[in-house]
Amino acid sequence: MKSTFETWLREKLSPKAKSRKALPVLPNPRPRPITPNLPINQSCSFFVNLPYEIRRKTFLSTFGEIYIHLDLYYDHPMAPLPPDQLGHRHGSINGRYGRDACGDENCGCWDGELVVNREKRKVWYWQSSVCHRKRWNPDGEFWRYFPGMSGSANANLPPFRDQCRWGWALYCDEWPGDMPGKCMIGVMGWLLSCRQAYRESIELLYATNTFLLASPVTILNLARLLVPERVSAMTSLELTWRVKCHETDDGPVLDTGDLDTLFHAVSSQFASLCRLYISIQPPNGVLHVLRLMDHPNLLKRLDRFVQELPILTECAFALPQTVFEKMYYVEMKAGTPKHFYWIWRSTHGKQVVEKVGKIETARAAYPRPPISLPEGTESKSNAGYYIMSGSSDKDHALPYRMAQCFGYVESTMPSG
Repeated sequence: MKSTFETWLREKLSPKAKSRKALPVLPNPRPRPITPNLPINQSCSFFVNLPYEIRRKTFLSTFGEIYIHLDLYYDHPMAPLPPDQLGHRHGSINGRYGRDACGDENCGCWDGELVVNREKRKVWYWQSSVCHRKRWNPDGEFWRYFPGMSGSANANLPPFRDQCRWGWALYCDEWPGDMPGKCMIGVMGWLLSCRQAYRESIELLYATNTFLLASPVTILNLARLLVPERVSAMTSLELTWRVKCHETDDGPVLDTGDLDTLFHAVSSQFASLCRLYISIQPPNGVLHVLRLMDHPNLLKRLDRFVQELPILTECAFALPQTVFEKMYYVEMKAGTPKHFYWIWRSTHGKQVVEKVGKIETARAAYPRPPISLPEGTESKSNAGYYIMSGSSDKDHALPYRMAQCFGYVESTMPSG
């Protein structure tokens, strides 16, 4: 009888094991087109009797103009939810976040993880759901174009505090429908019903929705994972990107070249992009990112990146809190803010602080440039972008940790 170790070793070294780890990209070239190009003789009364304008409105009200989480993971399959949690977790996703995920009782972070079944081997799998971090508005608006800001119970949560991926959406109960069905997109059955339905609906699915991507594998390879024409049709993105660290003679610094990889992936894949929000997350376990970041150089990189997207009409970046506060309090010489505040920066490097007293005012102003623009700055939207306060990377109750970045032991927080 073969030993358990021998069986495990054979499985790890087998060609099938290596093929399972390969990214599941689409074949290139495709063996045949999916979307029909020739006219279809359709006898269904839905297509014959209803004008296309009414059919389009039906599609939009069913699966258009919403926020959609879309990510690809290579991990053990997700463990089933406990019986008492069925029907109470967003999308029936079994996950945890904050102190439950990292095990630190003093943790105030918003990071999370899926609860997986480690007895089963790792596989590639997609995870998608409708985002419920935004409050439902019966008028259908639900602050669609406002990314949300921290600091108020009445504000929509910003993307970096989104917990839908871990099954803990804040406003699930406010949305109409039954769980977990209302958390799902629910479009696959319609797309597979007939070719006419696919042809009329598929473009709206990608062009009218906002896609939230948080997995680096998904962001960097989406045009190889999905049909490239569908990716190029996307107009609205919210990305979460955790930067990496590397060691230098002067100590650890953030890898800004990692951001260049992200920027190249966005500019090369999403040809129709009009709305973009990127949350730049600090590395795991790293506090006071300002000490490690050459933020003037980062801002110049952001300027060049926005200039490469000529049809962009809305753009915002959420920087780690210590970096944003350095810009706001010191460089901008701004006073103590009210409740919401941000910086509008032109692609030529000029900046304006915009202080907003109420969330309703912020929602009405975004994403238009501020009224008082720097001298010599164009008033059109793609002449600049917003900089917002992102993930908290300072907590004086926590030690200054570099353990997860470089394997260092914990040390006391440096002064200054």
